[in-house]
Amino acid sequence: LSRYSAATRNFIPFRKTDTIDNASVDNAGLCSTLFSCWLTKYLWRAYRDNGLTDLPKSSPYDCCDYNVQRLEALWNEEVVRNGLSGASFSRVTWKFIRTRTLIALLITAMSVVFGFVGSAVVMRKMLELIESPDGDVMTGIGWVLVLFLMDGLKVLLQCWAWIMSYRTAQRFKAAFIATMYRKLIRTSNLGNKDSGKVR
Repeated sequence: LSRYSAATRNFIPFRKTDTIDNASVDNAGLCSTLFSCWLTKYLWRAYRDNGLTDLPKSSPYDCCDYNVQRLEALWNEEVVRNGLSGASFSRVTWKFIRTRTLIALLITAMSVVFGFVGSAVVMRKMLELIESPDGDVMTGIGWVLVLFLMDGLKVLLQCWAWIMSYRTAQRFKAAFIATMYRKLIRTSNLGNKDSGKVR
């Protein structure tokens, strides 16, 4: 579970800025991640200075070197378990993205639930209240606030799932491209084959 320690720190609602020169995305808390607040200072500086001199530092967990080592380790485990002929890159890919994908699916499911409750339950209660001759104004305001809360949670969870899925895809892309480059570099003699036919 130690490899999830950096990711779980993003679940803390508010975090103090780390004194170590880490990437801002890794130092962001839950609220900063959901609203992408950690990007604000970079966007403001880019707007004010009109330049690209102060770009945010890339996360070491998103870089090629870190992810290609993990992908190759999973591939080697797959080869040891099933042999080279029976090894499946699809299984390795699923193991690489499994945890973050399942969490993103869970968050998306929660978003769908909140959206359904807001549309099917809360809206129905509001319509019933409007049609009722004994409708209370304060009750109506309460249902409006509940609807606002349901829609707000739905949007926030969708945003969170998108951010998590985007970083997952970014990490796999980095690992896959680095693996292909390593494959080409290790190939000493291509002969008459072009790079698209190397296996």
